[in-house]
Amino acid sequence: MRPALLFLAPLSLTSALGLSACVPAPGHDRLAAHLAPLLAPMEARGARWGILVTDDTGRVLYARHEGQRFVPASNAKLFTTAAALVAYDTLTRPPYQLDTALFLAPRNNGAPNLILRGAADPFLSAAQDCAQQCLTDLADSAARAGLKHVHAVIGDDTLFADTRWGDGWSWNNLSTRYGTAISALTLDDNVASLIVTPGPGEGAPATVSVITPAYRVVNHVVTRRDAAEAPAIRLFPGNDTEHGSGTLTGTIKPGSTPLTVHSSIIDPAQLAARQLADMLVARGVRVDETKARHRPEGEDAAPQDLSFVRLGVMPQRPLAIDIRHILKDSQNLHAELLLRRLGLLAGKGTVQAGLEEREKLLASSGVDFSRVSLADGSGMSPYDRATPRDIVSLLLWAQHQRWGGEWADDLPLAATDGTLSHRFEGTVVAGRLHAKTGTLNGTHALSGYLVTTSGHRLILSILLNDVPELLSVATVPAKPLSDVAPRPAVGERPTDAIDRVVEALAAVE
Repeated sequence: MRPALLFLAPLSLTSALGLSACVPAPGHDRLAAHLAPLLAPMEARGARWGILVTDDTGRVLYARHEGQRFVPASNAKLFTTAAALVAYDTLTRPPYQLDTALFLAPRNNGAPNLILRGAADPFLSAAQDCAQQCLTDLADSAARAGLKHVHAVIGDDTLFADTRWGDGWSWNNLSTRYGTAISALTLDDNVASLIVTPGPGEGAPATVSVITPAYRVVNHVVTRRDAAEAPAIRLFPGNDTEHGSGTLTGTIKPGSTPLTVHSSIIDPAQLAARQLADMLVARGVRVDETKARHRPEGEDAAPQDLSFVRLGVMPQRPLAIDIRHILKDSQNLHAELLLRRLGLLAGKGTVQAGLEEREKLLASSGVDFSRVSLADGSGMSPYDRATPRDIVSLLLWAQHQRWGGEWADDLPLAATDGTLSHRFEGTVVAGRLHAKTGTLNGTHALSGYLVTTSGHRLILSILLNDVPELLSVATVPAKPLSDVAPRPAVGERPTDAIDRVVEALAAVE
């Protein structure tokens, strides 16, 4: 049997929700001694731990560097979604709840324009298997209006200021689906997708099938016998913003399984206009050109009730569905759209307004924003900083909000769903931990709610920073804690080290 850990005599918080002081509680040394061999290997390699564990009343059980500032990675989504839930009733009705719409805009001479006005709908889709929120429905509405000739299809994303990437986002993430551009006119998560199939033999070019119809690809992928088993194929966005374009590079083994590759979009509004134009052409409507309409940073938002004929409208899905998606799947684009929607509460729809509104909405949470500084909504920015103390304060406070139970359930569940679907399998933590994950360069995080094997509910925040890059790849598979004293596997991944800590906490009685 696993040796039991005594439930520590707790230390009461010095304030109702905040954690302004964390003096070790009686019994802290016993738990610290048990965790020490789990923390030591990462610390020996220069990594830095920040940990705070409390019971569900906020009494401190274990603390390590809990007041220091760490890069929280996607744990920043906890702050963004909690703020949105505070403002939920306001955000889900006009003028802050808007719908994607297609407008007919007459011109003095010649054919009219069509304006596709984005409303920050994160689920709008042009996929062939689309079942709801489909761009084809808006194309059908234009065809039903009897249009035969359109001068320009204009993708309008002026609801938000034109700030397509977060402050400080790493350049190597910008070409991936995780770092795609943010736009109030979003389509299929602003990601271009294609399939790469090996050529017939050594040195032959690979075959590329484009899933995103309007996207154009320059293919430099070669079929080679010495290619890696996991092909290192990258799609780098190009400058053809009208159609969307990219250069595909890398090698692939002969006879290997076709590979799906995803890339970011540089100008989502422009590509959405292009895809709508292609749909109109397929319906017999002539289209002369496509354009994008952006609002420069610093320019006031234009009125959204355009005085044009509205041909079609696409209502948004409930905000609660999006919040669940953001937390379960750690969806960066959706979190950034949500931050900008918070900015609409100040009438601006800018990143800065969203950051300010988020702090205002969480003013009573016990979070000390003199310590916490978040530059974006998703946690992709390396400028983001938070302390385990403040993350736990947020989690404790959320328990007492009317939306707190649903919010906790929206967090990934260990060994079950979301970004924890394949973690903690075969351990006592499976099905007992709802927590937000976080991964960025040199950073790993896990914060949430844990039910121990004895039925106690713990609140925890574990932030691991400054992890050497080589430790991101496991050389020995991690195993659950056994009956003997835990000994970390040589070369284990940072997430394995975090998981072992959580397994030890699950044994607290």
